[in-house]
Amino acid sequence: MFHFLVQMWSELAAWILSAINIYGLFYLMALYKSAKYLPHLVVDNRIIIRCGYQNKIEVAMNNVAVIQKAKEISMGEKIPKDMHYAVIICDSPQYEIVLKEPIETKVLFGRTIPKRSVVFRCDNPEALLLKLNQGIQHANGGDSSR
Repeated sequence: MFHFLVQMWSELAAWILSAINIYGLFYLMALYKSAKYLPHLVVDNRIIIRCGYQNKIEVAMNNVAVIQKAKEISMGEKIPKDMHYAVIICDSPQYEIVLKEPIETKVLFGRTIPKRSVVFRCDNPEALLLKLNQGIQHANGGDSSR
């Protein structure tokens, strides 16, 4: 409907808006695919939490204070600035990693913001939590066997 109203004003503007809408559709499809093919990783003494190609944060295992169930964040609710939100907007997070020390992350235009917690969602939470807990124990000098 909107495109027809714009077309009454300017045919060129309607074509430009149509192209922008198609580009946006491809962008959303690519974001969804990248979230599928770029999983969270537990490597050495680090946790790499990703939300596709859109954002990524690396957390040292010895910087994890606690892993807990994430609080439900509704669609219109404001996300705290010190929380790294590694979830596609239409999903709700499953877990929150609270950090001992904040991690500086780069955001738009190269600015850095300290993050004190990371919320994320994963396909196989039991396996990831098991790996995380083993890695945290190992990093904190606990059980050295894997």
